[in-house]
Amino acid sequence: MKIVIPLLLVLILFSGCSKNQNDLQSMANEKDTQGLIEFISDNQGDSIKSDLVKFAINLLISKDLTDGKKFLETMIRKEKPKNLVVNAVESYYNNKKPFESVDSMMIYYFHTVKTGSKPAFFEQFRSVMTYGDRKLMAEKFRTVFIREIEKDDYKMSGIAVDFLVNSLKIDDSLSSRMQFLIHETINLSDNSKDGFSSYVDGVYISQLSDSIKKFYSNKRNDFEADWNTRNPKPETFDRDDVPSEAFYLTGYIVGKNRNDSYEIIVPGQTYRALLYTSYTSYTTKGSFTLPVQKTGTQNVTVKEEFGGFSQEWNTYSEVKPEAIKRWQAYKNSEILHAQYQNNRAATLIPALDGFNRTEEQEIQKLANKKDELAKKLSEQFESYKKEIRDIYKSCFLI
Repeated sequence: MKIVIPLLLVLILFSGCSKNQNDLQSMANEKDTQGLIEFISDNQGDSIKSDLVKFAINLLISKDLTDGKKFLETMIRKEKPKNLVVNAVESYYNNKKPFESVDSMMIYYFHTVKTGSKPAFFEQFRSVMTYGDRKLMAEKFRTVFIREIEKDDYKMSGIAVDFLVNSLKIDDSLSSRMQFLIHETINLSDNSKDGFSSYVDGVYISQLSDSIKKFYSNKRNDFEADWNTRNPKPETFDRDDVPSEAFYLTGYIVGKNRNDSYEIIVPGQTYRALLYTSYTSYTTKGSFTLPVQKTGTQNVTVKEEFGGFSQEWNTYSEVKPEAIKRWQAYKNSEILHAQYQNNRAATLIPALDGFNRTEEQEIQKLANKKDELAKKLSEQFESYKKEIRDIYKSCFLI
């Protein structure tokens, strides 16, 4: 019995340390907040118990156990341990439960947005900030907004404004106007050094100059494309691409031979000739005119009744009319190219030069307005700040 009793004590102790979902649920029902916190703290790094830890986190939030929520919210603001924080924010989001430490979470919210170091869970966190008493949250953010406006801290007031308009949906016309004014003022404030001179150079002058350049570049391209359509450039022929001579042949069809050629008479030639066709057929004797190329000669022995002599007849092959145009283009290429260049120099080049001059003049006019633009921006900046001061206490009232 001396051996059995210590063993039973060990088993009891170990069974007490190993909790399941039912045990955790019972702890939540009994509002054993400290027990759940200890379980989460002791096991949050144990991958085997990760589901139980997540379950325990969800119990603290879903049951609105105040101290437990405060514990989790401290971890959220520290952003570690990472898994615990992600599970906690997700649980708040899914259960639609508001934070307990609202003021502390607001401080974290403003700091995170201002520094730009938003963690992956931040969008869910932002949504949780809208849960609970909307009017209370609006008043808290409005208080920050007013305080920062009175300190001329437009960036901090801008964070408050964005939350009020975008997250709490206080987007009446006056509130939306305030959001616009704040962001315009932030932008101008960031660029108000040296009386907006650098800002005008880097943004207004640069952007407007780019816009002018793009406009005239498009004008030149369109004009040149239209000119090229109306004035096609003559074809250029390589040495290996010289076309064969092509022309219209007029003659008389005498008859058709067995080898798909026609015996023809060509005016001015001593002997008859042979015509090979590819696109045209003749069924009777008669005159013809056809686009052809001379393809050579062929020895022919005439019939006995015509003396049986051996004669050398010219041969011609039918071509498409385009072949004649191409031959003419080749034959007149030097003249056509010279005419093209003269026409280009007389019409296209002066027009493009005109566009260039107008572009340069407009950019120069813009540069001459630099001081005027800077003055207008300065006036606009002061106008925005005055309007903010005039209406800021009337915004975000619900």
